[in-house]
Amino acid sequence: WLRMKYPAAIDGAIAASAPILSFLGLSPPYDAGSFAQAVTYDASAAGGGSDACVHSVRAAWKRLFALGASEDGRASLNALFRLCPSSRLRAQADAGVLAGWLQSSMDFMAMGSFPYASSYMLNGDGELPPFPLRHMCRRIAAAIDRTEGGGMPHGTALLAALREGVGVFYNYTGSPAAASGCYDLSVSGNNETSRDGLLWDYLFCADMLQPASRDGVSDMFFPQSFDLGAVVAGCRDRWHVEPRPDWPTTNYGGWRALEAASNVLFTNGELDPWAPGGVLRNVSRTVLSYLIPGAGHHVDLFFANPADPAPLRAVRAAQVDAVRAWIVESRRSTSTAA
Repeated sequence: WLRMKYPAAIDGAIAASAPILSFLGLSPPYDAGSFAQAVTYDASAAGGGSDACVHSVRAAWKRLFALGASEDGRASLNALFRLCPSSRLRAQADAGVLAGWLQSSMDFMAMGSFPYASSYMLNGDGELPPFPLRHMCRRIAAAIDRTEGGGMPHGTALLAALREGVGVFYNYTGSPAAASGCYDLSVSGNNETSRDGLLWDYLFCADMLQPASRDGVSDMFFPQSFDLGAVVAGCRDRWHVEPRPDWPTTNYGGWRALEAASNVLFTNGELDPWAPGGVLRNVSRTVLSYLIPGAGHHVDLFFANPADPAPLRAVRAAQVDAVRAWIVESRRSTSTAA
């Protein structure tokens, strides 16, 4: 956006994992369900996980919401998910809070689809394993086998397995339940990720409202339609901010601005759920797009690692070549003008 908006001041831009086409007012419109579909792809056999994992996660929500509808069921969920006293489910609506917390971990793990352990998704405070969503799927499968083998009913076994699976993110320290011995639904992976989430939430409300939905059919989650009115009301309530839903497209121009731009190199990871909102094709001779196979969010901006696959190394080389070319072009332009 900086290069597109101020080309006289910025000679070129590397735009890594930049979902600049994930806003309202675009033509063609952004698919609000594509983020959740991408997370689901990452958990599936095609994305390196397993189709059984997708089916298990999708099936677990029905059982969770059924238990959340009664006082006894909520007591069971409190015990099953080892919730801290402040996070215990007391009303039916609280089951949705638990479901959202579980779902959020999968979004983070999908973004963190790297071929090596990384602290990136935990903001430097702890590490997730390589391809953490695949690790979650393996945990879910093992937990289902173990609990059903012990006589636990299938529906309860699914939820116990889900707890074990999201522990890859929420219990990355490996303690019995979590760092405090229980799970706090108001906290993300750690305090750093919670703060990061608050900052992004403000930015979402103030400047970058991105539509998002899930349907439980094309993805492995539960129905969550995009309700712009509810989103706006939530932003007013949380931040006392009046969202401008079409502002990113109005201000930065969407596809039309891309077609008029130059010297931008876009990169997206195949496994990054933000990729569907990014630029996934070459727009012109100097506005180029690279899709990195088997990669997550921002991995091309990491320091080099011996485990980096060849396609990732090739994209980094292309980025360096592009920066060199922009410098040469700028110097020639400056020399000519003088």
